[in-house]
Amino acid sequence: MNSIEICHYKGFSAQALVYKDGSGDPRAHVRTFKVAVRISRDDDPARTSSLFKLPLGAPYESLGDARRAGWEHARQIIDGKVPGSSLDAASAEAPQA
Repeated sequence: MNSIEICHYKGFSAQALVYKDGSGDPRAHVRTFKVAVRISRDDDPARTSSLFKLPLGAPYESLGDARRAGWEHARQIIDGKVPGSSLDAASAEAPQA
């Protein structure tokens, strides 16, 4: 059973979306993971969110490592430390209801 774990940081909610890495030999028994993060504002009643993939690099060997990397990446995006990943620009582009 999978549980959804959400990290709360500076008025935002971040969810690490971990998925199996599909590269390499499909017959190999190596399990590696990649991750993206979904970030939304806690005070947004519509829960409009933005999705960001982690930069290219080696896939993670454990689910926990991938999840922790996702949350750290989300914190860096929220703090404005990731060039080209702005929550303000993503929120402005989101469709309004």
